[in-house]
Amino acid sequence: MSQYNKFVKNVFFISIATFLVSFEGIILIPILTKFLGSTNYGVWSQIKVTLNFIGPVVYFGITTAMVRFLTGMKSEKNYNKSIMSAGFFIIVSGLVFSSILFLLSGKLSLLLLNDVS
Repeated sequence: MSQYNKFVKNVFFISIATFLVSFEGIILIPILTKFLGSTNYGVWSQIKVTLNFIGPVVYFGITTAMVRFLTGMKSEKNYNKSIMSAGFFIIVSGLVFSSILFLLSGKLSLLLLNDVS
């Protein structure tokens, strides 16, 4: 398969995937509001927004760095080593951040919501 045909095929699949992901909200909102109700949907929405905000902070932008630096890497051994290192870093930083949030959950609740429950 020529390089051009492979490129066109990859662009096509990425376009289809992006198009389908854009309908996530249209499909999920009616289902979630029906089964969760307005109050629980609000809680779900706040959790989703918080996780979307915290993700890049926890990952320290390593996903962007991986895309930038791994695309030019020629050696498969170095490529695999870099992927494993990044995965390990993401797991460790996620565990550390989750532990900190868990330990400070009472104080954060009091600070943000004026409630310790």
